[in-house]
This record gives sequence, C-alpha cells and structure tokens, in this order.
Amino acid sequence: MATTGRPADDRPDLPDLRQIVRRALRVTLAASLGFYACRYAFGRPETAIYALFGAVAMGALSRIPGSGRQRATVVLAALPIALGLVAMGTALAVHTAAAVAGMVVVGFCLAFAPVAGPRPAGAAPGLQLMYILPSFPPYAPDHLPGRLAGAAIGMLLLAAAEAWVLPVPGPEKPYRRLLADAIRTAGLAAAKLAAEPRQGPTNAPANPSHTSPDTSPDTLLDHLSDAGEALRPALLPPAERPAGAGRTDRALAQAGSATRELLAQLQALDVRAPAVRDQASRSLLTRVAESCRDTERALRGGPAPPPTRMDEAIEAFQDERLAQARRPAATRPPPGVLRHQAAVLATSVSAQIVKSSVRVAVDGRRARPLHPESVFWYARRSTPSLYWRRVRGNLTPRSVYFQNAVRITVGLSLARLTAGALDLAHGFWVLLAVLTLTRTSAMGTWRNVRLALVGTFAGALAAAGLLIGFGQHTGAYAAVLAPAMLIAFSVGPMLGVAWAQGLFTLVVASAFAQLAPANRELAQARILDVATGCLVGLVCGVLAWPRGASSEVLRAMARLLRSLGHTVEATTSAMLHDVDPPGPPPVAGASPSAAHTAASAADTPHSVPATPPSVADTRHALRLAQSSFAQLQGEAPGPARPAADRLAGRPHRGAPRAAGCPGTPGRPPSVPAPQGAGRDFGVHRTRP
Repeated sequence: MATTGRPADDRPDLPDLRQIVRRALRVTLAASLGFYACRYAFGRPETAIYALFGAVAMGALSRIPGSGRQRATVVLAALPIALGLVAMGTALAVHTAAAVAGMVVVGFCLAFAPVAGPRPAGAAPGLQLMYILPSFPPYAPDHLPGRLAGAAIGMLLLAAAEAWVLPVPGPEKPYRRLLADAIRTAGLAAAKLAAEPRQGPTNAPANPSHTSPDTSPDTLLDHLSDAGEALRPALLPPAERPAGAGRTDRALAQAGSATRELLAQLQALDVRAPAVRDQASRSLLTRVAESCRDTERALRGGPAPPPTRMDEAIEAFQDERLAQARRPAATRPPPGVLRHQAAVLATSVSAQIVKSSVRVAVDGRRARPLHPESVFWYARRSTPSLYWRRVRGNLTPRSVYFQNAVRITVGLSLARLTAGALDLAHGFWVLLAVLTLTRTSAMGTWRNVRLALVGTFAGALAAAGLLIGFGQHTGAYAAVLAPAMLIAFSVGPMLGVAWAQGLFTLVVASAFAQLAPANRELAQARILDVATGCLVGLVCGVLAWPRGASSEVLRAMARLLRSLGHTVEATTSAMLHDVDPPGPPPVAGASPSAAHTAASAADTPHSVPATPPSVADTRHALRLAQSSFAQLQGEAPGPARPAADRLAGRPHRGAPRAAGCPGTPGRPPSVPAPQGAGRDFGVHRTRP
C-alpha cells in the first residue's frame, strides 16, 4: 500500500470512481483527436504535441469544478489567456534568464489565482503548463502559429467533450435554492414563535429531510440546525460556494452566513422563550416571518424584497422598549421577558441582514437603501475594485494564498533555471514535476516525492521496454497512446501519486516517440528530470513555510481574537457612555490605516490600544483566519489541528456579527472606538 500514495480508507467511493473514469474518457478523447489529426492528417508534429498538452493541461492537470457546461465555459474563457502564455513563452525562450523572469511573473500570478475563487484556482495549474512548454529551447518564433493552433485545437476539443460527452451533471440543489429553503424554514419557525404562547419547547426527533420547503410548521423548530448545516461552505460543491470577490458572490456568502446565524437564534428562542410572550416580541417575529417570505420569493425568481418594512418594525420595537424602561419598576416586564426581547431584537437584525444581502445579490447597485450601509460596503463598488481589494488584502506574508504562491513560484523559477543551466533534455518535465508534486507543507511534498520517484522509476523501466520492443514502429506507439492515456488518467487519481507518475511516463514516451526517433534515453531523461523536479520541490517546501497552514492558522486566529477583543471592548464602552464622537464617523470598509497597531498597556485594566483595529481590520483578520483554517483541513493532521478545530467555531460565528451589524453612536473619551464602530454593531443604546 505504500506505493499507491493513497490510504486505504481514503479511496474514492463508487460515484467518484465513475466520475474519474468519465473525466479520463473526455480528456483522452480530446487529446487523442487533436494529436492524431495534427500529427497524421496535417503532418504537423509540433502542433500535435501542443494539441495533446492543451487538452491534458486543462482536463487532467487542472481541477475545474462545476457541471460539464460550467467546465466548458471556464475552458473557453481560459483559451485567450492560454494562447497569450504560449506566445509569451515562445518569445522568452530566447535566453534562460528571460524565461526564468517570465516564470516568476507568470508563476506568481497564476499561483495567486485561487484568491479569486474556485474556478480560477482550478484552471491555474493547466495555464502554468501553457507557459512552461514553449519557454524551453529551441527558440523558434516562426513556429508560433502552429503552437497557437495546436493549443487552441486541444482546448476547444476539451470544451466540447466537457459539454457533450458524459458531462458532469449540475448539483441537485443549487446554492440559491438551498438558501431559499433555509430562509423559508426560518420564516416558518419565526411564524410559529410569533403564534400563541405554549408551555415549554418542543422535543420532536430531528430529521434532516424536514429542512425542505415542504416541512410542517409543527416540526420546524427541531430542524433549524439541519437547515443551517446545509449551508455550511465545507459541505457545498466547490462550484456552488459563493467564494468569488464580486458583488453577487459576496452578497450570497453574507446571506448564507446571516441565515445560519438567524436559524441558530430562532432555535435558541424556542429553547429559552418564557411561557408568556409579550405582544411586541410576537409582532416583531411576525415581521421576521414576512421578511423571510419576501426574501425567499426573491431567491426563487420573484421581485426583490421591499427595503423598509423590517426597519420600521425594528424602530417600533425599540420605541416600545424605551417606553417600558420609563415605566415604574413595579410595572416593568420581568427579567425573563426582557432577555427574550433582546434575543428577538438580535434575531430581527439577522433577518434584516439576510434580506438586504439578498437584495444586493438580486438587484446589485440598484438595491437602495441598505441598512446598515457599512455592512454592505461592497454594494456600490465596481467589480474590478472588489477583486483588487481581495488581491490587496492577501498580499501579505500572513496569507496562505500568498505563501502558496511564493512557494510554487520559487520552485518553478528555480526548476527553470536548473533545467536551463544543466541543458536537460525535455526540461519542462522538471517544472511539471514541481507543479504536480509540491504541496502546502514540507511533509506533504516529501510524501509525494517519495511515491513519485518510485512510480517514475517503474514507469521508466516499462517505457524503456516499450521503446526497445517497438523500435521505430510509429504505428505501434500510436496504437498504445490512447489506451495509455485512458488508463493513466483513470488509475492515477484512484491509486495515487506513484501510479499517476508511472503511467504518465508511458504516455509521454508513447507521444514523443511519434514525433521523432526515440530510444531508452528518453526514459532515462524522464527519470533525471522528475528526480530534479522532486529535489527542487522538496527544497522549496522545506525553505518556504514548511509547516503550511498548521503554523499559520493559530497565529491568524490569535490576531482575529485580539481584534475582536479590542472591538468589543470599545463598542461596549460606547454603549455605556453618552458621548458622541467628534465629526462624522469614517466609512467602514475603507482602507485600514498603516498606523494601526496592537500595542496596549497591559498594566491598566481599562486600557486599549492607542490606535485600535478598525472594523475593516477585523474583517481582514477574519478572512485570513478562514482561509488558513480551510487549507488546514486539506493537510495531514498535526499538532495544530485539535486547537484550530476548537477555536474555529467561535471566531467564525462571532466575527461576522462583530464585523458588521447596525449600531451605536457614541464612545467615551478614554476608550477610542474602532473606525466605523458607531455604525457597525448590532446593539442599540437605551438613553435614560
């Protein structure tokens, strides 16, 4: 089992196996058609190899998520970029130094692409190969038209295969439908809580199937957590996660997070509610139910929900609470009712954020007014500015996206320099080994390297036997190529790195033997190139953040908790003091000041940093913590995993609310409020 590269309990299940075989069939069909047509019908060997690698790069090396049509769309969108990279690589192949410089730029940009979402992340590895392949000698700018034609043929055939040959079906429930179902569940639960009071909570057994829109109101309160779990990003298919930096994705992600919070609050209301509920709370919960119905209708294709109804209900509820506070002590509601009212108010704020988020997702910039404006800072921004904000926020050594990009860029550049300096035959195999074997931690890279060397050595022995046995019989290699690709792209993902490297060695030997006379030296070159790539990748893995996310995740969560602590302290002080801040408050979401530091006087119990973190800083810290924790889930278990797992729930649920809810207008002179705190926190100060 050590040579498979995949533990026995981590094998793909039956549906995954079917999808792997179908994917291999599509890639093999596109690559074979392009290669055979260009090599034998048109007599263009170089065009043929670019057609083959164009399909293999985007079909096998890349991992584009989504349905067949979505994958085809991504491949077609990447085609102009791929052609530009082929042209760039051809031009820079004039000298090793130029090729290395180009590799630095291209390598970093493409390795940093995951910051933009799952589809750019999936396409990036294949696009790397479209620069790597032509960046090696011979320098032949006059061959550029043939190379461009080959790459285009391979990618177009792959797009056609993804769309029409055993295409991957779309999800059973798209994200918007899941979100609409969860919001409907929340609305029915709010309506039930607003109904006549009962004596204690219900205790019916949970059933995940009751989270659908057909669920009976009598059992809803026991299934709110199941509806929230269905929206957990880790459980969604990558193509369905609203992870992009654009306005719609940000709005849908915020709607999902706020909906999960709303469901949890409604569940807590059911458990904690007093036997006798006050009329004001029931009226506000009725408005919450109405807001959920309007929001659900918008997600299912109806009109955007009206903007003001929920705001008016919250204001009326606050007026009622102020009137209660002015009554004589003997006539005020009991503490249980007051706590219930506070929980209902928080629930209504979550419902308001859900509704406003969906309005932004449906109407974009036309969604006005939005309350609170600072929570939806992205609604008025252009798409390029939102993407630039995402990129700028991750251009820091504390971002795992940045760390991964630097690691792979250094590896590819060093591999290109080594291959050029040593004048290695088929030197692009060195870079291909770095690209496919480097992982986010040194241990993960070492595990891959060991298995890859074993697999490559075995594959090279088999390829040498093939080359010696077939000699110069090109037809024999042509007959072997397509079956070899189908087996390699099927068995490799099933059985692991060793099998993938060994079988791919047979594929490249069969392909290159049809372009020029070949012998066992081709297999020897393959071993040398892969070994060189393994060494380079291992060195980079050891030198560049060797522990991967396991070392970064705890630092990221510590920064997030510090930021939240300062923010909560400043906001709480603002609630308890009747002091208005001088001048208009700054807009939350603006660029954080470079002067923000975490220095504080620890010997003074009420002291806070002289320059506390802004709300934008807290959002930034949250995103860095989320990305590092997400990467940690894909790495081998280590000492940081238990601590990170324990911490993940609290900051990830608390931070979004601390980083953006409607708010309080004052701050005391001794405690500087964070930038935007007067408009960003879901607490309403009651003035005496």
